[in-house]
Amino acid sequence: SDAASEGEIRLSTAASLLNVKPGSVLLFSAKGRTLSGRVSGHTLDYLDGLVSALTFPCSAFDGLDVFYHAAVRVSPSREGAVRRALAARYPTLPTISGREFTNMVRKVVDSAAVTVQLVSWVVMAIGVALQILLVAAGKSLRLAEAAIAKALGARPGLLTRAFLCEFGLTGLGAGVAGSL
Repeated sequence: SDAASEGEIRLSTAASLLNVKPGSVLLFSAKGRTLSGRVSGHTLDYLDGLVSALTFPCSAFDGLDVFYHAAVRVSPSREGAVRRALAARYPTLPTISGREFTNMVRKVVDSAAVTVQLVSWVVMAIGVALQILLVAAGKSLRLAEAAIAKALGARPGLLTRAFLCEFGLTGLGAGVAGSL
């Protein structure tokens, strides 16, 4: 294809998946037309590490249905003026700044962290409930043990110390397992 229809491609993590290197040419097909793009070796900012970018001349898309995406670098002091100018000229055009994008990602990450914390609390509550059920289920066994021990002459203080020791060791084991 001619140089006028060739585009520039900046690949992030997709480069390793596609096994392409700077200088490689990728071909794209749309409605019987082929567009070629050369992979460049430079990135412009931290977003390039997250999102692959394809840049083609507008004439390459003549006759094709396209969705235009534009990225503009604006000084933070001029951001408001540029947004107002874009809104006046293109009222339905959505715009997002790097700060807004970062805040949006931060909110998603915060929501995921809250969900993970909630799940961990639910798991801990289930563990406590299971421990209570196991202790309750073992009550009849402990009563039988106590009856046998009393029949053999054990005093109430000895039984109390034995049960406290059993529950203490069980609790210590659970604490060690939980901390690991």
